[in-house]
Amino acid sequence: MQYFLKKAVLFFLIILTLGVVSTLSFLSFSLSPIISPLSIGLILLVLFSFLTITKRNRLKVRHRVKPAIETIEETAVGDALGESTEKETIESTEKQKIPILTSSGIHNHQIIESVLTEIHSEHNSGKLRSLIIKNAVLLCGAHGGKLSIFNSSGPDHSYFYSPLPLDLPPDCQSIMNSVAISKIAVKTGFSDIKGRESFYILAVPLIRDNFTIGVIILVNKTTQFCETDLNNLNLFASQAALAINNTQLYEKAILQAQTDSLTGLYNHRHFFELAKKEISRAQRYKHSLTVVMVDIDHFKFINDTFGHPAGDQVLIAIANVCRKLFRNIDIVGRYGGEEFSILLPETPVEIATEVAERFRYTIEKTVISYHRRHFSVTVSLGLAALRNDCTSLPRLIERADTALYHAKAQGRNRVILWKASMCYVGAMKFPKTFLRF
Repeated sequence: MQYFLKKAVLFFLIILTLGVVSTLSFLSFSLSPIISPLSIGLILLVLFSFLTITKRNRLKVRHRVKPAIETIEETAVGDALGESTEKETIESTEKQKIPILTSSGIHNHQIIESVLTEIHSEHNSGKLRSLIIKNAVLLCGAHGGKLSIFNSSGPDHSYFYSPLPLDLPPDCQSIMNSVAISKIAVKTGFSDIKGRESFYILAVPLIRDNFTIGVIILVNKTTQFCETDLNNLNLFASQAALAINNTQLYEKAILQAQTDSLTGLYNHRHFFELAKKEISRAQRYKHSLTVVMVDIDHFKFINDTFGHPAGDQVLIAIANVCRKLFRNIDIVGRYGGEEFSILLPETPVEIATEVAERFRYTIEKTVISYHRRHFSVTVSLGLAALRNDCTSLPRLIERADTALYHAKAQGRNRVILWKASMCYVGAMKFPKTFLRF
């Protein structure tokens, strides 16, 4: 206020001085030579005084404002550093995976989102189901849990998870069946027979397309589950059911792309993929390996006599014998038409010949029924072993196929091992009875 008052007074003095000088100039012309320099000096003096006072006032204002600006800047920097530190703390906390929602009702959507992302990114059924029950237990802070998967006939597989040693109470099975039928979540508690231990149960169904595909059961021994736990588990269960269904569809599509739709054995393409890998492994570790080619004798006669559906039943019956007789590590595929290809890893040719003979005998003794008609078939087999002069799959298939055609030429229903003295199929001469079928 004082600053503006001083400015006003100086401005008034300048106006007054100019007015006095002008009046005297008009009153007396003779005085003007004297008064004019005097008036100019007065004006300059007043202006100098005005500028000096203004500069002092500016210095005073700057002196007062500068500490305030520095204080504001320090406060802003401190706030920025505090926000940065807080942000780093939050980020480090988010990076630490703590997928637990305690029963006190703490809700964190980021944790649920992280868990759901994890289960939706898994496409292996076994790993996915183990991951679901593990995350369900951690999500609600439970002591343990069980996931039961259902098929059309009832419970199919069960998966259990518990961070600590825990035995599920016997009543869990009855609760699981009740939830599966009613499709309604259950939150309950009970004590054991002797009343020494209390158990709190939270059971939620996994529903997809209005069908219960499974049930999640969580067990706590210290505190009851709250409504937040129930809501979170319901949300998790709906997404878990979707993930299980998607994984089943994915595995079904993969299976259809790799297997023959009629027999369920590997198709031609996938057989070659697996066989090439097995041959590479056998060469790397110097293991023995044998390839077997199988052809059904007089298969055209069966189709012409009993019909093509009867021929399909023959193919299915032979595929079933393959599944029963050969090992899990053996690679069995439908090569095409009535031909099958079998790769026997880590099997010397002598043992492979015995296995092939047992397979031939089993097929011969198998009775196939179709529309009240019963018949049996025979097969011819050709074998070729992995050797130094035969290291590729096409070469092995060619030799086994040559041995197979020699088996057919010698009367069928027999096992023939490839020999260097055998001529290739193109150079063979078959009897007329052989060419008829």
